[in-house]
Amino acid sequence: CAAHGYQAMASPCRFIQAVIAAGRGDYTRAQELTDELVQWAGPRGIRVADKWVWRVRGLAALGQGDFEEAYQQASMIAPPGLLTRHNPNALRVILDLVEAAVRSGHDAEAAAHVAAMQEANLAGLSSRLALVVSASAAMAVPDDRALALFQSALALPGIERWQWDLARVRLAYGERLRRRRSMTDARVQLNAALEIFERLGARPWAERTTAELR
Repeated sequence: CAAHGYQAMASPCRFIQAVIAAGRGDYTRAQELTDELVQWAGPRGIRVADKWVWRVRGLAALGQGDFEEAYQQASMIAPPGLLTRHNPNALRVILDLVEAAVRSGHDAEAAAHVAAMQEANLAGLSSRLALVVSASAAMAVPDDRALALFQSALALPGIERWQWDLARVRLAYGERLRRRRSMTDARVQLNAALEIFERLGARPWAERTTAELR
């Protein structure tokens, strides 16, 4: 694309590179790529690039433990409790939005977003959406209800295909189990998450998982 001047086609590729950089903790590279997107798309009125940038910034904030910032960035893509039409980017930030909302004290907003997803039957569209919607429901409820929901999410067929999302769900489940002092069960989930994060080179997430294990 760069060699032949197809910048419109190169932009989604830069977005994917930026997401990978943010997930791996290379925040400088993620910032460089999003700056390129803004500089190219802004003057041309290509508004979808804004959602790409918010996605990358939100993921970077999650990796750094800034959950309020992550919530604000994800909310600009998908307002809590509202699934807007013609917005496929909203399906990419389900876990980001719900986890960030819960961990920054926006419990009502997290619950509203889960309710909207359930009403729209997003889980019926793909195995990935089934996993993230079910896991989001588990994140948004108290511990006494969450554990069974996490187990149901991890029992869904086809979820091994979605390694990044699966690792995040196992991490969240392991965190809940550890908080409930179910240490043996927590280690099973956390070790499984750590293996995936390390294989993907997702350094901030591996560090967070290692801290839980410690």
